[in-house]
Amino acid sequence: MSKSVYSLVLSDEVIRAVDRAAYDNGYSRSGLINQILAEYVSMLTPEKHICDIFRRIAQLCDGDNVFQLQNQPSGNLLSIKSILNYKYNPTIRYSVEITVDGSSYQGEFRAVSRSQSRDLLALLDGFFRLWFLVESSCIPKGRLKTEISPGRMRRRLVVEGGGESYEAQELGDAIADYISLFDKSMNLYFAGGVQCEEVLQELYREYVADASVTV
Repeated sequence: MSKSVYSLVLSDEVIRAVDRAAYDNGYSRSGLINQILAEYVSMLTPEKHICDIFRRIAQLCDGDNVFQLQNQPSGNLLSIKSILNYKYNPTIRYSVEITVDGSSYQGEFRAVSRSQSRDLLALLDGFFRLWFLVESSCIPKGRLKTEISPGRMRRRLVVEGGGESYEAQELGDAIADYISLFDKSMNLYFAGGVQCEEVLQELYREYVADASVTV
């Protein structure tokens, strides 16, 4: 969806109210005004589509006692906290970022731990690398892009045909299912170590076989 610069004459009071609402909802002034006008004329913008995707993910995760939704810093980022099945119950934060480049949706999943424990970081590194191998065996070559660093993993989300061709509920379900699978697999790894590789592979194959949309 292309964008151009337009000149509008608005009252100062309206602009102050718009700026407050934009700040509270993670929008720029122009972004919020664009969204308000699009809703008024019943047009679905990419930003509204992303918002609906996140609303669906939040709905599913909020109904699961495993996850805790975090305050969202922007309209294109969703953050979720989970507890790891490990000694002192450390937390790990999952985030999903979706942006739009022209008509193409770009998504990224991140898993981050802020722990300074060497033992925990070593376990996380082991799981991230095992997870990459599991995904590599099920995803076509060249589609998977993952970066691993101490205490964190970044993984590109890809939907065949582009995210704009799917309903928000479909994409929300697909991303929520991926987060749930990742979290379940990580906790299985922490409980069973490298011996659970075959279990994780089987879980991932089931996920791919059952999903109407995979990311």
